[in-house]
Amino acid sequence: MREKQLTTPAAYLVHQSRGRLRLKIPDRRLDEDYFQHLAKQLSNLASITNTKSNPASGSIILYTHPDFDMGELDRFTESDKLFHFFRYGHRSIASKITNDLSQIDVNIQQLSRGRFDIKSAYIAALISLAAVQISKGKTLGPASGFIWEALKLIQEKNS
Repeated sequence: MREKQLTTPAAYLVHQSRGRLRLKIPDRRLDEDYFQHLAKQLSNLASITNTKSNPASGSIILYTHPDFDMGELDRFTESDKLFHFFRYGHRSIASKITNDLSQIDVNIQQLSRGRFDIKSAYIAALISLAAVQISKGKTLGPASGFIWEALKLIQEKNS
Protein backbone atom coordinates (compact mmCIF):
# COMPACT_ATOMS: atom_id res chain seq x y z
CA MET A 1 0.00 0.00 0.00
CA ARG A 2 1.25 3.47 -0.83
CA GLU A 3 2.22 5.85 1.93
CA LYS A 4 -0.47 8.47 2.56
CA GLN A 5 0.47 11.94 1.32
CA LEU A 6 -0.11 14.90 3.60
CA THR A 7 0.03 17.64 0.98
CA THR A 8 -2.89 18.88 -1.05
CA PRO A 9 -2.51 17.40 -4.54
CA ALA A 10 -2.89 19.23 -7.84
CA ALA A 11 -5.80 18.36 -10.11
CA TYR A 12 -5.76 19.14 -13.84
CA LEU A 13 -8.72 19.62 -16.10
CA VAL A 14 -7.93 17.31 -19.02
CA HIS A 15 -11.32 17.28 -20.74
CA GLN A 16 -14.49 19.29 -20.55
CA SER A 17 -17.77 19.00 -22.40
CA ARG A 18 -21.32 20.01 -21.58
CA GLY A 19 -22.25 18.18 -18.39
CA ARG A 20 -18.91 16.40 -17.96
CA LEU A 21 -15.41 17.16 -16.63
CA ARG A 22 -12.44 14.84 -16.42
CA LEU A 23 -9.73 15.66 -13.88
CA LYS A 24 -6.32 14.05 -13.46
CA ILE A 25 -4.72 13.93 -10.03
CA PRO A 26 -1.40 12.22 -10.75
CA ASP A 27 0.02 12.64 -7.24
CA ARG A 28 -2.77 10.42 -5.88
CA ARG A 29 -2.65 7.76 -8.59
CA LEU A 30 -3.46 4.31 -7.11
CA ASP A 31 -4.78 5.85 -3.86
CA GLU A 32 -8.21 4.21 -3.71
CA ASP A 33 -9.07 5.71 -0.32
CA TYR A 34 -8.40 9.23 -1.61
CA PHE A 35 -10.57 8.79 -4.72
CA GLN A 36 -13.37 7.22 -2.69
CA HIS A 37 -13.28 10.17 -0.24
CA LEU A 38 -13.05 12.66 -3.13
CA ALA A 39 -16.08 11.18 -4.91
CA LYS A 40 -18.09 11.30 -1.68
CA GLN A 41 -17.12 14.93 -0.97
CA LEU A 42 -17.77 16.12 -4.53
CA SER A 43 -21.21 14.48 -4.53
CA ASN A 44 -22.14 17.06 -1.86
CA LEU A 45 -22.05 19.80 -4.50
CA ALA A 46 -25.53 20.44 -5.85
CA SER A 47 -24.20 21.03 -9.38
CA ILE A 48 -22.49 17.61 -9.57
CA THR A 49 -24.93 14.84 -10.42
CA ASN A 50 -22.52 11.89 -10.37
CA THR A 51 -18.84 10.96 -10.22
CA LYS A 52 -16.76 8.12 -11.59
CA SER A 53 -13.22 7.71 -10.31
CA ASN A 54 -10.37 5.60 -11.61
CA PRO A 55 -7.54 5.42 -9.05
CA ALA A 56 -5.43 3.33 -11.43
CA SER A 57 -5.23 6.26 -13.86
CA GLY A 58 -5.41 8.93 -11.17
CA SER A 59 -8.54 10.49 -12.63
CA ILE A 60 -12.13 11.31 -11.81
CA ILE A 61 -15.04 12.20 -14.07
CA LEU A 62 -17.59 14.69 -12.79
CA TYR A 63 -21.06 14.69 -14.32
CA THR A 64 -22.64 18.10 -13.86
CA HIS A 65 -25.83 20.06 -14.36
CA PRO A 66 -25.81 22.28 -17.47
CA ASP A 67 -25.57 25.40 -15.26
CA PHE A 68 -22.42 24.10 -13.55
CA ASP A 69 -20.18 26.85 -12.11
CA MET A 70 -16.45 26.09 -12.27
CA GLY A 71 -15.87 28.71 -9.55
CA GLU A 72 -18.01 26.67 -7.16
CA LEU A 73 -15.71 23.68 -7.72
CA ASP A 74 -12.65 25.90 -7.15
CA ARG A 75 -13.98 27.27 -3.87
CA PHE A 76 -15.22 23.92 -2.57
CA THR A 77 -12.07 21.92 -3.30
CA GLU A 78 -9.70 24.62 -2.02
CA SER A 79 -11.66 25.16 1.20
CA ASP A 80 -11.83 21.42 1.90
CA LYS A 81 -8.19 20.93 0.78
CA LEU A 82 -9.26 18.20 -1.65
CA PHE A 83 -6.97 19.47 -4.40
CA HIS A 84 -5.52 22.57 -6.04
CA PHE A 85 -7.41 23.02 -9.28
CA PHE A 86 -5.53 23.82 -12.50
CA ARG A 87 -7.76 24.36 -15.51
CA TYR A 88 -5.16 24.09 -18.22
CA GLY A 89 -3.97 20.51 -18.53
CA HIS A 90 -0.76 19.11 -17.14
CA ARG A 91 1.64 21.52 -15.52
CA SER A 92 4.87 22.60 -17.04
CA ILE A 93 8.03 21.95 -15.06
CA ALA A 94 8.05 25.60 -13.99
CA SER A 95 4.49 25.43 -12.65
CA LYS A 96 5.24 22.12 -10.90
CA ILE A 97 8.23 23.73 -9.18
CA THR A 98 6.08 26.75 -8.28
CA ASN A 99 3.39 24.52 -6.82
CA ASP A 100 5.95 22.45 -4.90
CA LEU A 101 7.60 25.59 -3.51
CA SER A 102 4.18 26.91 -2.48
CA GLN A 103 3.54 23.68 -0.61
CA ILE A 104 6.98 23.90 1.05
CA ASP A 105 6.14 27.47 2.04
CA VAL A 106 2.87 26.33 3.63
CA ASN A 107 4.72 23.57 5.50
CA ILE A 108 7.42 25.97 6.76
CA GLN A 109 4.76 28.39 7.97
CA GLN A 110 2.86 25.62 9.75
CA LEU A 111 6.00 24.25 11.41
CA SER A 112 7.11 27.72 12.56
CA ARG A 113 3.58 28.74 13.56
CA GLY A 114 3.63 31.59 11.05
CA ARG A 115 6.95 33.10 12.13
CA PHE A 116 8.97 31.86 9.14
CA ASP A 117 8.22 31.40 5.44
CA ILE A 118 10.12 30.26 2.35
CA LYS A 119 11.29 33.80 1.56
CA SER A 120 12.73 34.07 5.08
CA ALA A 121 14.50 30.74 4.56
CA TYR A 122 15.93 32.01 1.28
CA ILE A 123 17.15 35.23 2.95
CA ALA A 124 18.81 33.19 5.71
CA ALA A 125 20.46 30.96 3.10
CA LEU A 126 21.79 33.97 1.18
CA ILE A 127 23.20 35.54 4.33
CA SER A 128 24.79 32.20 5.30
CA LEU A 129 26.37 31.88 1.85
CA ALA A 130 27.68 35.44 2.15
CA ALA A 131 29.21 34.59 5.55
CA VAL A 132 30.97 31.57 4.02
CA GLN A 133 32.37 33.73 1.22
CA ILE A 134 33.48 36.43 3.68
CA SER A 135 35.26 33.78 5.78
CA LYS A 136 37.17 32.84 2.60
CA GLY A 137 38.13 36.48 2.06
CA LYS A 138 35.85 36.92 -0.98
CA THR A 139 33.95 39.96 0.22
CA LEU A 140 33.57 41.96 -2.99
CA GLY A 141 32.51 39.29 -5.46
CA PRO A 142 30.25 36.50 -4.25
CA ALA A 143 29.60 37.79 -0.72
CA SER A 144 28.37 41.20 -1.84
CA GLY A 145 26.09 39.57 -4.40
CA PHE A 146 24.49 37.33 -1.80
CA ILE A 147 24.05 40.24 0.61
CA TRP A 148 22.59 42.42 -2.16
CA GLU A 149 20.00 39.76 -3.08
CA ALA A 150 19.13 39.21 0.59
CA LEU A 151 18.61 42.96 1.09
CA LYS A 152 16.38 43.15 -2.00
CA LEU A 153 14.26 40.29 -0.65
CA ILE A 154 14.02 41.92 2.78
CA GLN A 155 12.91 45.18 1.18
CA GLU A 156 10.36 43.33 -0.98
CA LYS A 157 9.08 41.37 2.03
CA ASN A 158 8.62 44.56 4.08
CA SER A 159 6.83 46.55 1.35
